[in-house]
Amino acid sequence: MNTKKYISRIVGYAFVIVAFLMSPYSVSAQNHSAHKVIDHYEERQMLPFRFISPFDLNPSLAVKRCDSSLSSIVVSYNAHNNDDSGLYQYGRGYNHVRIDATSFQRNSSQQLWGRAYYQKGVNKSIKWMSSSDLPEIYPYFTADTVGGNVKSEVYFFSGGLNQNTWRGGSIGVQASYRALHEFRDTDPRPRNVVSDFRSTVGLSQLISDEYFVSVSGRYDVYKQRSYKVEFANELGGVHEMSMKGLGEITKRFSGANGSLYYRKSGYGATIEFVPKGRSGIYGSLGYMKHQLERVITENNHAPTNSYIQKTITASIGYLQERSRQFSWGVANHYAYSHKKGFDNIIGDDGSGELLVLETQPIFYQQKWEDKVTVSQEQYWNHGIKFQTDLSAYASEEYIANIYPDDKVHLARIGGIVSGTISKRWDKSLLTINVGRCV
Repeated sequence: MNTKKYISRIVGYAFVIVAFLMSPYSVSAQNHSAHKVIDHYEERQMLPFRFISPFDLNPSLAVKRCDSSLSSIVVSYNAHNNDDSGLYQYGRGYNHVRIDATSFQRNSSQQLWGRAYYQKGVNKSIKWMSSSDLPEIYPYFTADTVGGNVKSEVYFFSGGLNQNTWRGGSIGVQASYRALHEFRDTDPRPRNVVSDFRSTVGLSQLISDEYFVSVSGRYDVYKQRSYKVEFANELGGVHEMSMKGLGEITKRFSGANGSLYYRKSGYGATIEFVPKGRSGIYGSLGYMKHQLERVITENNHAPTNSYIQKTITASIGYLQERSRQFSWGVANHYAYSHKKGFDNIIGDDGSGELLVLETQPIFYQQKWEDKVTVSQEQYWNHGIKFQTDLSAYASEEYIANIYPDDKVHLARIGGIVSGTISKRWDKSLLTINVGRCV
């Protein structure tokens, strides 16, 4: 089946699903005044609902998300130029057009939500990168020295359901699918197709009439197909390099190589602790393990490299809503990841088939990051609301190759100050956002 037609059909189904979710609200919106719709939008910008987002890792906590139903369709254009992105692989900016449909519906016993979007655009001046999704496959990407603009299409949809059960309990399920198609129509001409599926099942229970305790399990499946790089020039072009971290390449599988693919899977679990009301202590702890293989399609699909990545996340916070006019909160979010990469020693059995003779650990990457945020929200007279967020963050990353011996150590520290002021009229809302990074 044609790949483009296949993913177009998928996103078509996704928009139908979201349209179905939106239909109850679309009918009811006709019976509501414009100020009621703005009420629902403002609710989603309130500090208690923004505060819970980093802790909301579990679909069974959807009961905490919003008190009202809301659906929306947004068409947007985003342009960004950056002469110094830090990494050639991320390019020098982008131009993207997106149509995004979202819906959240709730009644007394369940919450139902969905999202679908289509994005098309150009990523500018990508260099040393013929693959896609660098964070997903690093360090085992394919690169060339010429680069250029890369055209991109993204198809995404997700949906979930949370059903209230007995004595304050609930069970929730959620799944998402992302399809990415990237290509270049000038030499060299890579083409990559990505499918990324993620699913989560969660349970929550109200304890002591004050707090929810919840647990969830997650499973991911990822695949990227990288087709053979084509050249319109009859004389050919530059060689493709099989990278394996810190500028090292696998010479045997570099050059005018054919197509390859990446296969990746992962599983994990979380536990959360959140208050029944808006004020109280919030906490979450999560674990994820991912495994990836880089496979060449020639011969008998031999895996050339692989990695195992383990990630631990922990968050704790406190939110106090003193009145409907003033709220404040403080939260700390921590993440640690460890990635171990392997090179396969591959032999030939004489018939052309490639065999994995031995696997050696070659690459290591460790990273931790921590962020502390203090937030406040207050309502003034005449429909004016003021929000501020102060954040300080620090991170440290250590990357090493065993052979040849090579190491990189990176440390970062900084802060973010942001503020939002909004003015409400009967049927209108004006919002101004300002921010500064240091």
